[in-house]
Amino acid sequence: MSGEYIYYPGRNLESKLNSQEIKKVIHTKAEKVSNKKRKVDINHLLNKVSKENKKQKKENLVFFGVISSVILITGLIVLL
Repeated sequence: MSGEYIYYPGRNLESKLNSQEIKKVIHTKAEKVSNKKRKVDINHLLNKVSKENKKQKKENLVFFGVISSVILITGLIVLL
């Protein structure tokens, strides 16, 4: 005998389900999860954008610092 023992609301704790009922339960749970993911918090998105901007500013400063130091070192070497 094949079958799965899973919890299904409205039935006994361990009731035998056929494959169609199992697919229905899995599909229902997947819909609930996907519905939760659809909600978007604008504050979360704004914080994420703010963090990305700060990160990019730091990267630009580091890049500018490296380029400036290379130019200065090259200039000192040329002068000597």
